[in-house]
Parts: sequence; C-alpha cells; structure tokens
Amino acid sequence: METVEKLAKEQFASMLMDKDPQNSCSSSGKIEDDNSCKGSNKKRKIQSRTGSSDERKIRFPHRLDMATSGVLCLSMTRESCACLSTSFEDKTSRKFYLALLSGDVNLEELKMNEKLRNNVKVVNENDCSKIIITSFIGRDDGGNNENEEYDPTGRGFVMKQTLEKPIEDLSKYKTKQERQQHQFREGTSEMIILSYGQVENKPVTKVLLRPLSGRKHQLRLHSLLLGHAIIGDEMYGENDGFSRLMLHAYSLQIPIDKEYLSGEKSKRSINVRTQDPFDKIYVEKQVLVDESKLVEILGTR
Repeated sequence: METVEKLAKEQFASMLMDKDPQNSCSSSGKIEDDNSCKGSNKKRKIQSRTGSSDERKIRFPHRLDMATSGVLCLSMTRESCACLSTSFEDKTSRKFYLALLSGDVNLEELKMNEKLRNNVKVVNENDCSKIIITSFIGRDDGGNNENEEYDPTGRGFVMKQTLEKPIEDLSKYKTKQERQQHQFREGTSEMIILSYGQVENKPVTKVLLRPLSGRKHQLRLHSLLLGHAIIGDEMYGENDGFSRLMLHAYSLQIPIDKEYLSGEKSKRSINVRTQDPFDKIYVEKQVLVDESKLVEILGTR
C-alpha cells in the first residue's frame, strides 16, 4: 500500500501542476517530462498537501484489484473519505466495467440453462438484453492445492462461488475479519453484451458489467459462471497467453450532497468515464449496443 500511495501522490502532483496533457504522467506511473516537476514553489506546495500529515494523507475509499485498470477514486481528507466511503457502502455510487470474455456469450442458451435458472436471469430493459447474475461468494482456502498459502491480510487469496448459500461453521475463525472473509455472501452483477468480435482471431464478447454488491473478484467469478471467463484471468480462467486481465473500470458515478464537496447545497454527482482500452486489440464484428445507446445506459442506470 505504501508503494501505491507513493505512486498516486507523484501522479496527482504532476497532474495538478502540469496543464499540458502531453506532459502528464504515463500509465506506468513515470513522469514523462522530468523538468516540469523541478524547482517550483507550486510543486513544494503540492508536496506539502500530499505529505505525511494525517489531514492531507491520500486515502482510498474505493479500490480495484491489482490486475484491473481504470478509474480509481482517491480522497485527500478524512471528511471527504468518509462521505465517499458511505456512498460505496450504501451503493448510491454506480460503477461500470468493460470486459472481454472468451467465446461468444449466447443469450438463448443462458435462458435455457436449467442448472443456472435460479442464478442467471435475462431480461429486456431499454431495448437491450440485460443478464442478472447471482451467486454466493466466499473465500477458498485452497482445497487440494497444497501450495495455497493462507493470507491473514485478506489481499492475495482466491475466492469461490456456490449457486446456493452453503451451511457454514464460522466458529473456527478467531477474528471478525477472518469470519467476514470466509463467510459466503450473496453477490449480484449486471451484464450487457455490447458486441461480438475477435482478439487474435479468437471469438470474444465485449460486455458492460455493473456490480450491485462488492464481493472480492465478483465480476471475474460471475463471468466464469456463464462459462466465459474474462480474457487474461489466470486465476479463474485458462492460461490464454495474454499479459493482462481484460477488465477495465470504465465509468464511476458518485452522488454529492455535501456542500464542502459540491460548493453548493443542491445535489450533484462526480461522473468519470475513461476511454476504451481494448480498441487496439479488439476487432469488432457485430455491434449490439452502439455508442449513443451506451451513453444512454450509463446515464440512466
């Protein structure tokens, strides 16, 4: 976490002081124009704001898995962090992800899948088909994998899912944190198929995902439940040779009803949307949801 926080501070400071987008920080975290970050009073002021004082410490009310790219929410004060954290906990914020799934997701086959009839629903909404996926997700301690190492910090372990809530004995876990990590809780996600295409001549489905709950690795597991793992997911899918997980935090919408954040008493929202990072490798063959419809979905859901 110290490394992540240090990187975030460097990028944030560079973006604040450099108005030229060509000199902004690269995705690797390295500042492309070193001269723009040297010898200025403005830089020292920014560093003092992002220094080690408790009031100006960068906080993370929202987190992404290490393998996931995209929008990440940071906070600079306790008060704003508390407000933003409440938004995520109360599910008033809305998060959307882009993903590339292996193979062609067939809606008709999902509708006819008797095994998943209680866990996967296909409904029509706003002139497009939406897949609602539900399962119970908890920690996998490794099972028959002798090389699986117990991680009490709760950051590196593998999750698993069941179609029904299992009977559990949590009394063997000593701390509340361990019980929360191992307890199987319901997770629900929404999926909309955007298009069918190819990556390196292999069939791929591009989808828009929205998690309605916050279970660890939820989107990866729910994609797997449909029989179409996210490309590059070595933990739950196959080793397909891709160097990254094709899962991207595409849009983040956070309501603001605090005067110190919005500058006024009327309700507003923070809306951040990124570019599609898969355009260069994904060859689109059949479009189900065009750009105008996608904007409508992001704005009304």
